[in-house]
Amino acid sequence: MLLLSLLACKADPVAVDDTVAADTAPPAHEGPLHPELTTWPRLVVLPDDREAILARIHGEAGLDDEVTRAFEDLYNALHDRCAATAPVPEADPYDYGAAWSAAAIARNCAYMAWLDQNPDAAERASGVLLTIPTDASTLNDPTYDVHLSTTLGLVAQTYDLLQGSGLLDDLSEEQGVVAGLAASLHQRYVVDEPLWYQVWQNNHNLKAAAALGQAALVLNDRDESWVYGSYAMTESRRLIYEMTTEAGGYGEGPHYHQYSAQEVIPFLRAWHRSLGDTGEWFDVDCATRPFDTCTEGSREGVGDLWDDPRVQAWWAWGLDLRMPDGQRPPIDDSPLTSFPSAALAEVDPVYAWDWFNQESRYLRRAGDMTAELLSAWDGRLAEPVAAPCRQSAVNGHAVLSTGHGPDDLWFILQAEPYGPMTTIGHEHHDAGAIQLYARGSYLMAESGYAGWDDRGYTSDYAAHSGVLFDGEPPPDGEDLAVSWAPLEGCTAAVDLTWAGATWRRAARLDEDVILLSDTIDAPGTATLQWRLHTVSGEGRGTLALRDWGALLHQDDAALALVVMGDAALSLEEDADALSYGRVDTHQLLVAEVAGPEAALTVALVPLAADAEPEVTVSGDTATVDGRTLRF
Repeated sequence: MLLLSLLACKADPVAVDDTVAADTAPPAHEGPLHPELTTWPRLVVLPDDREAILARIHGEAGLDDEVTRAFEDLYNALHDRCAATAPVPEADPYDYGAAWSAAAIARNCAYMAWLDQNPDAAERASGVLLTIPTDASTLNDPTYDVHLSTTLGLVAQTYDLLQGSGLLDDLSEEQGVVAGLAASLHQRYVVDEPLWYQVWQNNHNLKAAAALGQAALVLNDRDESWVYGSYAMTESRRLIYEMTTEAGGYGEGPHYHQYSAQEVIPFLRAWHRSLGDTGEWFDVDCATRPFDTCTEGSREGVGDLWDDPRVQAWWAWGLDLRMPDGQRPPIDDSPLTSFPSAALAEVDPVYAWDWFNQESRYLRRAGDMTAELLSAWDGRLAEPVAAPCRQSAVNGHAVLSTGHGPDDLWFILQAEPYGPMTTIGHEHHDAGAIQLYARGSYLMAESGYAGWDDRGYTSDYAAHSGVLFDGEPPPDGEDLAVSWAPLEGCTAAVDLTWAGATWRRAARLDEDVILLSDTIDAPGTATLQWRLHTVSGEGRGTLALRDWGALLHQDDAALALVVMGDAALSLEEDADALSYGRVDTHQLLVAEVAGPEAALTVALVPLAADAEPEVTVSGDTATVDGRTLRF
């Protein structure tokens, strides 16, 4: 259940599940993809968008001053990035990092050329674009070929905006860069090495499909555009449906949700705005589909995916996880992640509110989406209508919070049922894991993600705030049954069962305190170990052991972890923690209890930074600075 925004429920795409043999489908398509589309630009913006965008930037749209300043910031960011020094990518081996950096600079200059009718910006965009190699066959690494998709999307947008600017007479060379890179990506990804992608169905597949879709929309005077467009529409729809739950939860976590969105948002939005919401039949290419799931020569009917309820639920899932500072939590292979949500403002202005109220507003990542933010948002903001405490059993989380503002408390309990949330790549075994943000600070968080090569540091179960059974985690996958109780006010509970063992983890928001209660019956288990990870370590905070639990001190907040129950307490030092791009360490509180049965409650009490609370514990009740706490 996605509660932050009650999005309008529109009709399913045409023939959502309809796959037919080519001889029973409508007549086969011949020629390019929609050659009747002749206006420019058609990806990030349409011709009629220009005056409204300029009015917002220059304070002529009647918007609030702070909103106008946000548009000015976006405009200035585009201007500065257009002026940045552009790398010249090497062709052999293909320098994917330099290629996408150059493509982002070219796209930003092309946007300035279109928006301001600036001939110097047009010349620079063209010059940088023409330095980008189009033969990517020397990039022989399936880990990094995904970056070709980022480059292709930006290259297609550059050509599109230069066409729309009308400032350059002959753009045949620029079109050649788009066509060459699209052909190289398609050859490398679909034709030469499809086996790799049949096995791995993840963000690589989705980004490639969406990037080829953008290329198809600007190469629609060429026959190959139909091949690219068919692949883009059928694979984007298939992958989104297969990698999400019916409630929109994305199996790869928030980071790769954002990463995929860099190509998916521009593609689906452009298709929607340029071609409308009619359904269409497309040819299916089985090359990168999982084994035995596709029939060569079949065709599929696909409607306007921008309006597809499953796609809109996918966007809303990220919003449902939102932390008070606007970031998405580090679930699975994710660091703390911001999201370019204002690019979805046409879906619902609550996404613009989300972006506008991020402490560190998303401006760029590997794929620069500043132009999308500037173009899609009309200045309206709509605050969330969701209850602060909300739960999605299908997606496997409950969020307990005091509100949606930056100073509110936010807590999440995770336990994902078997399905897309546990079977797609980048998954962590994190049943029962918890995270806490309060007083403007991250107090308890998952250990994070520095990048694929370092994920082994923090992807195992012990790196999450759960319980070990004789040193072992609960089973993963189909061997673990997950059952969520209905949310009662701000109390959430989930039952985990396996091989005769039962574990109920419940959490309740009591004003500004989280009470976490565990009841376990695990026959044959001698020792149960609670692991409570904190945001600590160099530059972040210090965790100190107390006879009642532990006290975390940070610069701006403190957290008392008060253990109610008979447990042996200790600190674990130097546990692995990851920030994006580096490996770090942190501290955690360990509580050990004799099995096989146990009941333990922990009060998580956010405090002022310099707090030294008076705490007493008696059985299942604690008193903190005179306040009685009991689950």
